[in-house]
Order: sequence, then C-alpha cells, then structure tokens
Amino acid sequence: MRMKMALDLFIANYVRWSPEADVYSSINGQRKSYAKPDLYPGSTCTLYLQRNGRFVDVTETSGVFKESAKALGVTLWDFNEDGRLDIAVANDTQPNFLLESLKGRSPNIDAIGARIEACAGSFIQRRWVRTGSPHMSQPELTSTFGSGALS
Repeated sequence: MRMKMALDLFIANYVRWSPEADVYSSINGQRKSYAKPDLYPGSTCTLYLQRNGRFVDVTETSGVFKESAKALGVTLWDFNEDGRLDIAVANDTQPNFLLESLKGRSPNIDAIGARIEACAGSFIQRRWVRTGSPHMSQPELTSTFGSGALS
C-alpha cells in the first residue's frame, strides 16, 4: 500500500537583521560584539500549507502572524488533546505563544502508517502510527518514546 502524505511547512524566524541595519554594540568599548535581541524588530513565523502540490502562505488567516515574534524554538504536540497538532513557539524577549487546533487534511488526518523516529546520537527508536491491531479495541494514536539515561 502506498500513501500520499501532504507536507506543510512552519518557519520560525528570529529578528529582522541585515548588514545595513546592523546595530553596533560593544562590551568593552573597543571591539564589536553581538547586539542584544531587543535592539532588533521581531519577525513573524510563517505557515505554508500544501494545496494541489504547491505551498500556500496561510500565515495571516491561520493566526500565526505575530509581527514582534522572536522565535527560538518550536514544538508540535496535541496540547489540548483534540486530535489535532498544536504549535508552541518559544520567543526571546517576547511572550511565548500557543497556536491550537491546526487541522490535518483528508483522507489521513491521523497519519496512519507514518513512521516516527527519535534519535539520540547513534541510538534510534522507531514507532509506527497504527490502528486496528488489538482484538475488539482501538489503540491510542499517541507514540511514546523513552529517553532514560540518554537525557
């Protein structure tokens, strides 16, 4: 069986910087150093959804647009347990934010058959999203990984 999966793209941006807009900063007054992030304007994250083989920018209509965001990290998780991925964004010098209930698309919104890998150095754990395997019951679609001594 061959499955077609849609690939969407979330881009986390930090600050708007260019050589022309560089802010001179120095710790000792003699040598240039990195400027503090609050000296630069933020840059919104961007969300592209795949539609008919092309990426479509849905940043504003999806609620992702936050002009002052300074994203440092992003995680995808079903925080509200509604079966849809949510996006948590950790920002620098700005409030963090959570984008809830981003919908998957038919026919496979649960990613049945997807392989998931968690890697720590050369140690790799694999899980597959499955359904219908236990007798007279349905398994949970959550994949769990253990890190033990690796964390």
